[in-house]
Amino acid sequence: MNAPPKLLIVDDTPKNIKLLADLLEVKGYRVLTAASGGEALKKLESDRPDLVLLDVVMPEMSGYEVCRRMRERVYPVSSRRDGYSARPSAGARQGYRGRSG
Repeated sequence: MNAPPKLLIVDDTPKNIKLLADLLEVKGYRVLTAASGGEALKKLESDRPDLVLLDVVMPEMSGYEVCRRMRERVYPVSSRRDGYSARPSAGARQGYRGRSG
């Protein structure tokens, strides 16, 4: 039996993390969380998630910067990144979405 996909949720807003984590755990996903870009990069190294759901608007390191740093490091091609923002002014429709590689 295959293990369910491991997802990493990265957001500086605890309510957003809880909402996404609760919804995804009910669907059977293994969920990891990070409250900052720096924490996300550490978890990427140690936990190797299958998918990263990434807030694009965060203090200190934006989701775009996290994606740039992910590309600089060697991550498996299967790692996916998906950017989002709960803030209407963040230009979420202009966010990054795609496969690494």
